[in-house]
Amino acid sequence: MFVFGHGLNEKLRILGSLRVLSKRQDILLLIVSLQPPGPLKENGLKIEFRKEAPDLDRLYSYLHAADALVINKGLGERKAVVSTSIYQTLGSGCPVLAYDSSLVETIPDEVIIKYRSYQEFEEKLERLFEDGYAREALKRAQEEYVRGHSPEKIAKAYLELFGGGR
Repeated sequence: MFVFGHGLNEKLRILGSLRVLSKRQDILLLIVSLQPPGPLKENGLKIEFRKEAPDLDRLYSYLHAADALVINKGLGERKAVVSTSIYQTLGSGCPVLAYDSSLVETIPDEVIIKYRSYQEFEEKLERLFEDGYAREALKRAQEEYVRGHSPEKIAKAYLELFGGGR
């Protein structure tokens, strides 16, 4: 499992769920941030903290090694916003589990795994661990989404919209 960036207090609300799952699955949570998370009780969950702000290559190395990226943000958001973390990392092929908030409402359900409660988070994460077919389907959906929203396609659509693509 992988968590990165700032806002760790909100992101680490999943620790209880990960501890529950760690009784049935071997879980290592890697936290990468310049912001120390404060004291963490492992209680059967293996946790590693690395104080850094990785560049994109290093971030993708972490994502390629991780079973899943958790974006537990937007719990109280009611604004029109998007998760730049998800858009930044979708091309890695790492499954993304995200709290179902305004941050992810524009991302199709087949591209990321959305949850509304910690029980649902636990169920969906465990399914991801156990169902290789679902994991591969998610990866294919991510690849298709990234290809369909590539900078080249967006630029071409923009140029066509404003008459510059003639």
